[in-house]
Amino acid sequence: MAKSTEDTNQLRYYTYRTGSILQVDFYPEATPSGARNVDSGPQQPRKPTTVSLKVIRTLSRTFSSVLLVSLSSYARGTSSSRRKPKKRPLPSSSHMILKLCDRRFATGLREEYKALEWTPDIESDFLAFQALPEDRKPEVNIAIGFEGDSWYDEDDSGEEKEKLRHGMRDGSEEERGEKKKISNDKWSPGHREAYLEKRCDKLYEQEVEVYRALAGVQGDVVPLLYGTVHVRGRDRKGRTIVQAKGLLMEYKHSSFSLRDIPERIRNQDLWHNVGKAAVKLVQEVGDLGVLNRDVRLDNILVVPLETSSSDKVPSPDSSWELLPNPQELEPRNETKQFKLIMIDFGMARVQGEDETDEEFRKARRSQDEEGAVGYVLEQYLMKRRAELSHSKATEKPFKFKHSRRLDRPWDNDDVDI
Repeated sequence: MAKSTEDTNQLRYYTYRTGSILQVDFYPEATPSGARNVDSGPQQPRKPTTVSLKVIRTLSRTFSSVLLVSLSSYARGTSSSRRKPKKRPLPSSSHMILKLCDRRFATGLREEYKALEWTPDIESDFLAFQALPEDRKPEVNIAIGFEGDSWYDEDDSGEEKEKLRHGMRDGSEEERGEKKKISNDKWSPGHREAYLEKRCDKLYEQEVEVYRALAGVQGDVVPLLYGTVHVRGRDRKGRTIVQAKGLLMEYKHSSFSLRDIPERIRNQDLWHNVGKAAVKLVQEVGDLGVLNRDVRLDNILVVPLETSSSDKVPSPDSSWELLPNPQELEPRNETKQFKLIMIDFGMARVQGEDETDEEFRKARRSQDEEGAVGYVLEQYLMKRRAELSHSKATEKPFKFKHSRRLDRPWDNDDVDI
């Protein structure tokens, strides 16, 4: 999976450091009866299981904190065995991925919205903002729908807010960007944190919704979702609150992203097969009713099924990320057989209940997920081949041909794209 983040020490108050133990409320994704156990939505949630997780390493920290964790020996849960999900038991002897949508340490999200590094003082401002009476609290909202979030302050007219909610705001990109800047500059630190909180909640809800829509292919096309988690905190009055929500997922041992193909697969004759498999994966996920606007080389993983190397093959209890320095692993493991899986669905959505198949097809065609991975991978592998051979590449190791499978004779690009 993604290479580990080595800059966690740069965040003074980072909570999820290597070796720390996290006590979380765990909501298993499947119950003994086979029904889903949800922590949100119309169904009443079951009482969660308290689980202790040990942080092995932080893998990434952009819009969420992605952690490699294992079940701690201190606690494996407090619920009786009959409450443990039969279909998705937590692996007791292997690692898992914990993806926490925590605004405090989502460095990419904070940078995008010009938020300072999180500190306890900023948290105090946030809690004070949350404690304001509703009639005195400035409105915090993000756009409803897939097109993304919108920023506006409490002085916007009701008509303007309605346009924002439905993604119908008039004006150029520059004008919308200026509106963002004005609104952002007027916000207090607590107001800004409240917005980031809602933004993280939205990312969490979208990802959970997509994983549940893909329940039938979990473990094959996407990782298994064991369940959702809540990290608890305290408000100003000492009452328990949800500090962060997250997903506890399967960890694909020794997997690596499409970006790491040149280092992990020395036989360049195999690069074309991996590229074809990546395009097919994107098509398959889309055909299952998911539209992903964040298809990138980093979000598709190659999972080796068979490797050959003269020495230093990682043991079952190790991983590529856990090696002190991956560049020292020589010779590289050569992947002969593999499968691909897709991860990271915070910027994805499922087909809407009122959205027709034709409307969804047009949305997928406009997004062009197939081209987003195919064209980019084609150019990337050609560039890397040239760098590795120290000469100009004359032949593409992966030749991408767009299928145009979503095109129809009546499509009008001036309107649809």
